[in-house]
Amino acid sequence: MIAIGCFTEIQFAAINEGRAAMELHLLEQNEILFMGRHLYASRSKDGYQIDDIVKQIMSALCDDAIAHLGCRT
Repeated sequence: MIAIGCFTEIQFAAINEGRAAMELHLLEQNEILFMGRHLYASRSKDGYQIDDIVKQIMSALCDDAIAHLGCRT
């Protein structure tokens, strides 16, 4: 696990608003931690290739990325 950046203030607030709405604990630190092994294992199992995973990471780290929180079934 390695720290790779921070959310924008707007992203951080939106994430915590979503977490509060789902009655989850709020994030205390505005830091993005990367767990490469977990990401690779979960995405490759779903059929993603390395290039797809890299594109997903780049998209998620954009300053204008929007948080989408929801329940997985």
